[in-house]
Amino acid sequence: MKHLQAGRKFSRTAKQRKALMNGLLSQLILKGKITTTLAKAKELKKDAETAVSKIKKAYASEEKVDIAKIRMLKPVLAKNITPADLKKISQRFAKRKSGFTRLTKSGPRKSDSAEKAIIEFID
Repeated sequence: MKHLQAGRKFSRTAKQRKALMNGLLSQLILKGKITTTLAKAKELKKDAETAVSKIKKAYASEEKVDIAKIRMLKPVLAKNITPADLKKISQRFAKRKSGFTRLTKSGPRKSDSAEKAIIEFID
């Protein structure tokens, strides 16, 4: 029974799952829109919403950036994401309280019929 067990395993160990989600989140922040399987997109949506909320809180005031909150995101994001990228995200969603991502189903994949989805930031 799966009582009180949230999340998907994707047939991976914990470190592999974490690395997968971190990579997907970094690509979503850099590109703004990615295509992946439906299950991965649903898991990524949770992580993306919390990451954007933390980024917004870090850049809440124009004069002073909360470095501690940005450092908390450092292990989650790839090294090629710059503070300028994070600032763009915070400015993009400054007026929005929640619901930063959109999930759209895009049909099955030809090779193995896995359900694909497009996850993107809402403008």
